[in-house]
Amino acid sequence: MSLLSFISQGLVNRRTLPAAEQALQREHVLDTVVAGLSGINTPEAADLRRVFSTDSVADQAGLYSATTRLSELDDIHLLSCITPSSVPVPVALALIAHVPDLSADRFAPAVAAGTDLMLRFGVAIDGAHALYRGIWPTYLVAPMGAAATASVLFDLDEEAMAHALALALSTSSGTIGRPPEARTGRWFLFASAVASGVRAAQAAQLGILGDLSLLDGDWLERWRGVKFDPAPLKAPPSDQLYATLSQKPYCTGKQCLAAGQAFRALIEEGLDPATVTAIRVRVPPIYAGMVSVKPDKHSRSASLVGAPLQMALAALKPEGRSLVDRSAIQSDEVLARYAERVSIVPDESLQSAFPAQWPAIVEADGPRGTVTKAVFAAYGDPADRMTEAALRDKAHATLDAALGRVAVTQWLSKAKAFDNATGCRALAEEFGAAMRAMPATNSRAIIRSKAV
Repeated sequence: MSLLSFISQGLVNRRTLPAAEQALQREHVLDTVVAGLSGINTPEAADLRRVFSTDSVADQAGLYSATTRLSELDDIHLLSCITPSSVPVPVALALIAHVPDLSADRFAPAVAAGTDLMLRFGVAIDGAHALYRGIWPTYLVAPMGAAATASVLFDLDEEAMAHALALALSTSSGTIGRPPEARTGRWFLFASAVASGVRAAQAAQLGILGDLSLLDGDWLERWRGVKFDPAPLKAPPSDQLYATLSQKPYCTGKQCLAAGQAFRALIEEGLDPATVTAIRVRVPPIYAGMVSVKPDKHSRSASLVGAPLQMALAALKPEGRSLVDRSAIQSDEVLARYAERVSIVPDESLQSAFPAQWPAIVEADGPRGTVTKAVFAAYGDPADRMTEAALRDKAHATLDAALGRVAVTQWLSKAKAFDNATGCRALAEEFGAAMRAMPATNSRAIIRSKAV
């Protein structure tokens, strides 16, 4: 039996998730819906809506998924550097909203199937280290995650799902080059990858065949430049999916989260950020270069993965971290000047913690000397999970300004009700309507930071 056939057999025949995992799945679905809604009013999402056809369910799935992922609010698996829920949840919602007679009862198992495959595949390619060799793990795995999710929703048998996975894998690519930040093609490529996975499942449903031997040799390394250990995929589907995921309390690259938390802790303990003359952020060397990015008014990603601007936000405008449209943050000169106080220090002593943890040590110099705070397990990591109440607070902090508090509360109620067929279909249809609605203008939240 080929490895792809073995994987599909396990996903088709997987048992229902344990009750505790089902409860966590509800929380992650809710959080993913919030991420998707938060991404809608960004300039990047507006561009995507002009490109992807409203007549194609595959295109709509790609649009929903990329809009969710670009929010940088979605969950992440540290060991694999996979952001799993950004693919199966939007894909399942898109299919249920657009495909007649599709059973909404299959939403939860379809999302679990896509999530499980993405996590195990991400570990198999050592995604946490591959990222820093130029591979975007979630982009590489997205077609297969989308295909697995769609295959369960289409009720494909083991053989058809295996071919869907093979076709999806054939279309996958882990690299996107370095598109210019001002009008990055990153999200167009990601949406296209997800759409190709859905199309692979549609093709397999029609009897179109793929190469089932792709994972039985060195194809990934020869043609995609990715080292591959099949062992994680030779194990049966896991019953521990959501308990292993990290959540984000606000909009940020995960590599910066521990540093932001450490600096806020120092401030809450009495440090006056106005008196700080220098901040050193110590991180594992593997991602020191990534988080060293300086503020750039043309780069949204610099405001997300660059620790200097993240430290400035933590000091001057912590509520601004919830803004998904970063236009105002990118051009804020006060934040940019404060960010000049921040330097990044590669610290070999932290490397051994990675990738199980993504730690940081923050040292802040002031008139009374240097104060230090270390964070290894950041808030939202499995060791310090966000509660459902905290996830609701996150939703309101992120969406109230755009939708209003009452509307956000209604969305949260819809998201929580996804595990019955009627509630799931209603959520899918309203989520789809929100995704397809083009605002007359892009929302540009304004923040004003006091000079210090």
